[in-house]
Order: sequence, then C-alpha cells, then structure tokens
Amino acid sequence: MKNFNLKETDMIKKLNELTTNKNLGNKAKNLQILSCNNFNVPKGFVITNDQLENLDKYVEEITQNIDENKVYAVRSSG
Repeated sequence: MKNFNLKETDMIKKLNELTTNKNLGNKAKNLQILSCNNFNVPKGFVITNDQLENLDKYVEEITQNIDENKVYAVRSSG
C-alpha cells in the first residue's frame, strides 16, 4: 500500500496518533478508544468534524496518494 504522506493538520489526523477524540465522529472516536486500549486498529486517517467544510481543498492531495493497483476499503458512518 502506498504510504500516505498527508501532513497532520487541524483537519486531518492520523488514526494511530490520536491523543483525543475531540471533534471526531462516533466511528473515529470508537477507533481511537480501541487504539488507546491496545486493540489492533488499521492505519488510516480521519477528518475532524469542525473542518469538513474545507474538505475539497484536500481531495487532490488525498487522491494523489492512492495506488490504482491496490484495493482499498472506504467506510463511512453516514
């Protein structure tokens, strides 16, 4: 899998490096709790709720990091 080189910002947080669940949706909060309790949580990133209106400026950066020869699972709690 191609490595995501996204910069951690107020909007994008690496799932395995979350130290708080503030501004996260329920699924991300639960994954953060599991990770803090030493459960095996897959690598990934989350986008904070308070920054969703700015999402379109990050779409190009995210899609440039996708390997077209790989299969990805994209999940939404919506």
